[in-house]
Amino acid sequence: MKPWFIQKKYGYGWGLPARWQGWVVVVLYFVFILYLFVRIDTSSHSVSDTLLNFIPWVIVASVVLFFIARITSGKPKWRWGKK
Repeated sequence: MKPWFIQKKYGYGWGLPARWQGWVVVVLYFVFILYLFVRIDTSSHSVSDTLLNFIPWVIVASVVLFFIARITSGKPKWRWGKK
């Protein structure tokens, strides 16, 4: 199976998606985040109320994105150029 995300050349983790499946995952991630923000913001009474309800969901969605990238693209490593 080909990886869905490209390993970063510098740093830790993955960069841009390498296959269409990776792009679908990233687009769904951002659509979900935008939907959550609009949904939470319309029922909130203040900026702090919005952030307190929004941030935990962003963390959960980001962890899910990380594990999808981990499963489909291999173990992340610290990289610093070609070796």
